This record gives sequence, structure tokens and C-alpha cells, in this order.
Amino acid sequence: MRFAPRAFAAFLAAFFLAAPLLTLVMGTPAEAGPPRRHRRRHRTRRHGTPAALPPRFVLVNTPITVRLRDPLHDLSDGAYRVAKKLHLEPGAYVASTCMLSEAEAARNRDLYLLRATQAVEGGFDSVNVYDRGILSWGIMQWASHSNSLQDALWYVKGRLQSRRQSDAWAALFKANGLDVQRGPNGEAAFFVGSNATGQWRPVVGIDELRVLFRGTRTVGKYDPATVMRWSRVFARAGRQPVVQALQAGWATRRLSDCLDESVDGGKWRVRDFGAGDLFSDALYFALWTNNPAACREHFRRAIRQARLVTGANDPAMWPPGLFPFLWEQTAAASGFGTWPQRTASVGRSVPVGQIGRARARVELASRGWQVDKLRQGVAVGRTWRRAQAPVSLAPCGVVGLKSGGALGAALDSVTDGNG
Repeated sequence: MRFAPRAFAAFLAAFFLAAPLLTLVMGTPAEAGPPRRHRRRHRTRRHGTPAALPPRFVLVNTPITVRLRDPLHDLSDGAYRVAKKLHLEPGAYVASTCMLSEAEAARNRDLYLLRATQAVEGGFDSVNVYDRGILSWGIMQWASHSNSLQDALWYVKGRLQSRRQSDAWAALFKANGLDVQRGPNGEAAFFVGSNATGQWRPVVGIDELRVLFRGTRTVGKYDPATVMRWSRVFARAGRQPVVQALQAGWATRRLSDCLDESVDGGKWRVRDFGAGDLFSDALYFALWTNNPAACREHFRRAIRQARLVTGANDPAMWPPGLFPFLWEQTAAASGFGTWPQRTASVGRSVPVGQIGRARARVELASRGWQVDKLRQGVAVGRTWRRAQAPVSLAPCGVVGLKSGGALGAALDSVTDGNG
């Protein structure tokens, strides 16, 4: 094969002329990055890097004051007169020091309603070891005898684990020999044991709960050291910001479930009867937290009264303010526990809607209705219903809760303008 100098020279010229153009298009080797094999390894390292660990749990360890209480025999105790009726017994308690503030409650409707319940139940760190709940804790006073405390703690533990903050749970509960696991029947249950041995056994039945938290299974008796120890353990847990946030999260879920339940066997939910009225929903949740069955029965009484006045089953046909007024009067006249006082407390915590309820009282009286007769199911007045169903039953007060300005004034202008 003969060498062709002219052809070779033409090839070299074409190559050197095209090189700058290729550099502009493809970039220099440094700009183009590492070879494909190295780029793949680099990509693997980048995506394989674990996420940053959450901050290490730091215990808030403020002094805790535990007080012993004997509402059955102490004449100066505020609950002395109703102690037997409420099945109270000697024990201990920790008063609230950590509460939902008005500023926090102003951020959304659910927290606003929870704040009303807090006024009658207690704050994040409140503990009660003196009634048939055996041990009750937190913003809703979840009780161990009804398993609501175990359910709440199961939620707290699960959320801490999902956030990789199990060290908080271990420090607050497992280090004190207490855990919450799935029990023999799949329910959330207390377990006692030790991290050192890894041995944990379930606490089954009311008697074992009494022995665990009161030191004896005998009703009316308790071991002071035992009740004071557990009061401190639970109060300390309630003072941790991470636990407070999870308490509010669980309480918000319970609030939603509560307001979505049907109480009269019909298609309407609890929230439909109040048409979004803040006071009506707050009162229902506060009483439901104390005793769900009794709350439903009282609520049904108010429903029957509203239907008697209006002659309409559909709450959309009820005049604004009517049902909240009848619901308030029903609860205020109750002989169940301390519900009249609870109703008054909720009214102070949720001043929204007072004007609407006052207008309903006047309107009922002008039509010949008597509240005490209504409670007896006696129809003595003229029918009162709204002319037509509202276009929307959006919860009253939601706009006010999200807007600026004074919370009470903003909410009252939204809700009472509808009354």
C-alpha cells in the first residue's frame, strides 16, 4: 500500500480545524466531569449518604410538686360533696404547669377547641391518681382504666420511633420500668420490666393496674411512695416539648373522631348539628372526654328539643344559635357529675357565640317556648325555623382563627354576625 502525502496532509488539516468546535460543544475534559464509571460511583455515594440524625433528647427536669389528696374525708377539699358520686378516693395529683396558650390556640380551630377542654381537664403535665381512672394524664386526662392512656402513649411511642427519637421514650418511661406494647389481645397495654434484663411482662386487668400505680388492689387504699413516684414520672413526661406536641396531635385526632360520630342513628354528624359553632363543638368534646356515653345521651336530648321547636329533622333548617343555646342549657341543667360547672367553664373559655345564644333565648321566649318545658318534651310555643337552608355550613370562626387581630373580637364578629 503506497503512502499518500497529500491525503494525509488533508486529514491533519481537517482534524485540527474541527477540534475547537468539538471543545465548544462537548466541553473540556474537566468540564465534562469524570468518566462514566466514576460518575456512577459518585452518584451512589451521594444518594447513599444517610440523613442527618435528629438532635439528641435533652430532658427538661424542672421541680415537680406532688400533692396527696383525700376528697372522701377532707372537708376542705373542693370535691368533698361529690366525692362518693364521682367515685373519688384518696391519692395524689400534680397540678398543671404546661398549658396550650391563647397564641397557640389562635393558629387553628382544633387547638382552640382543645384549649377549652384543657380548662376542665388539665394541661400537658397534669396527673390524677385519686379516682376510678386509677391514673389519668395529659391534656385530655387519658385514663388507664379505660385504656385511653395506653392508646395515647402507644401513639406517642410510635411517633417518637418514626422520628428516630426513641431515646426520649427510653429516658421517660423504659428507664422507669414501664413500656407500652401490644397486649395479649392486640390492644395497647402497659408492660413492666427492665432494659437491663430485656424481660417485660404485660399488666392485665384493673387489679394489676391498681397494684402498679397505687401499690395495692384495694379500693380506697394506696401506697404514698408508689403514687408519688408515678405522678412524677408522668408529670415529667408531660413537660417535654416533644411529648406536648404529640399529645396535641393525638388529642386533635380524637377531636376529629368525636365530632364526626353519629349520635342519633341518622346521616348527620355531631358537627352538623352545631353547624360549625365553636362553643357547641367545644362543649361536646369537653363532656365527651369526661364520659362519652353520657355526653351522647345529653346531646340527643338537645337534638330532640331543637326538632320540637322547629318541626324539622334536618339541622340545616334550624335557626342560627338555637341548637347551641339548647345544648348549653341541657348540659348546664345536668345532674351528671360536675357538668354544670364544666359547661360554665367552657363558656368562659369560648366566649364566641354568646350573642347568638342570647338571641335564641329571646326568640324562644317571644314565641312562647319555656326551656324547662322543652326539657320535658312539652311543646308549648310556636314553630320557629329558618326560611331556607344556608348556602354553606362552613364552620363559623375558622376565618377569624386564621386572621390577625384580637382573637375574641375576630371570632365573635364572625360567629355572632350569623346569630
